[in-house]
Amino acid sequence: MRFLDRFFGKQDKPPEKIKSIKFSELDDWLRERIERESKESYRNAKPIVDDILKSVERINEYAHKLERTDCPKNIPKRAKKIVIASKPEFVRGVHDSLRDIENSSREDIGEFHRNLNATILGMGKVIGGQGRYLPVAFGDIIQDIAKELKSIVANGKELKEFIPKSTYESILDNISEIEKESGRLKELASREKEIEKELKKTLEEKKKLIRERADFEKSPEFREFHSLQEKMNELGEKKRGIETKIHSYLSPIKRPLKKLKKELDRKDINAYIENPLQEFISRGLDLGSIVADIKKAIDSGKLEIKKSELDKIARVEKNLEELLGLRGLHASIESELAELSKKFASFKKSGRGRELMGEIEHLGTKLDELKREPEKIERKRAQVKERILAARNSIENSLRESKHKIEVKWDAM
Repeated sequence: MRFLDRFFGKQDKPPEKIKSIKFSELDDWLRERIERESKESYRNAKPIVDDILKSVERINEYAHKLERTDCPKNIPKRAKKIVIASKPEFVRGVHDSLRDIENSSREDIGEFHRNLNATILGMGKVIGGQGRYLPVAFGDIIQDIAKELKSIVANGKELKEFIPKSTYESILDNISEIEKESGRLKELASREKEIEKELKKTLEEKKKLIRERADFEKSPEFREFHSLQEKMNELGEKKRGIETKIHSYLSPIKRPLKKLKKELDRKDINAYIENPLQEFISRGLDLGSIVADIKKAIDSGKLEIKKSELDKIARVEKNLEELLGLRGLHASIESELAELSKKFASFKKSGRGRELMGEIEHLGTKLDELKREPEKIERKRAQVKERILAARNSIENSLRESKHKIEVKWDAM
């Protein structure tokens, strides 16, 4: 069959050539095609563009003519006032509306058409606004302006057909997206190297501090510090035990004292009511004389008190000697603690052990965070690559749909 085809003059259709372009060169190639298409569109649409610009020029002339023309005297007085007030605003609005299209690029038909739509919209507002009063006095001029605007609208619809229907602009957007995301990949790679260095450095710092702490704990200074700290902790426990015992004696008499303070002319009772433990220990108030005054008041019949509350006061009286002994012991412990605290404060390396431990814990937390970073970076890298792949696929699909058969050689990323 192929022999017969050749015999009768039939030729095999040569395969369509596919142009291959490096991704790094694709942007320039596309922009060149866009510029070429834009110029071709302008050449084809130039007569329409010229007609539009002539209409714009004539509208400007009519607006200047309107500005120079006086309002007729034969129109109603009220209408005349409105016309005179509206005319300057109308003229200014016309010139402002035409400015976009006058300053627009002629060769970029898409841009020219967008500016033309803005001009048409602006003119429509002006004519429907200040312009609605003017036909009463300047009917012919307003009619001429409306006629030219109608021509511009018609030409604008025709011009729309000449706007290049190229997919290249969307491809350029995808190229920009790929370049941005490729930059992001480089940032992630750089950050990965930084984390690796930081991880190594932090690990070395932690090991060094652990060795320093181990050496510190072997030193005579640390043993002295540790012994001092243990003694202070032991005395602190004794002090808290004494305070608990004193509180168990004094707390029950707060309520009876509240009832008795009006009958007993003693200001120090209030102190016991508010904070019996603190007052007894720190200020050394005479609890024995308070109890003695209470007993005198009861014996003389000035005070009547419930048996339960009387028992609480009797218990304090019974254990008064023990309470005073506890107060003395508490004062002795506080004095000893004060001396030890001074020594502790002046101990040069007293805080170094705690500092080292705190620094080690801080570096441990930092190491945990750094170890999680590579996983986060890998997730971000996967997301970036996914976006790059989507942009690549979009570019390839758009190029297949374009009139040029292009195959992209993707650069290594």
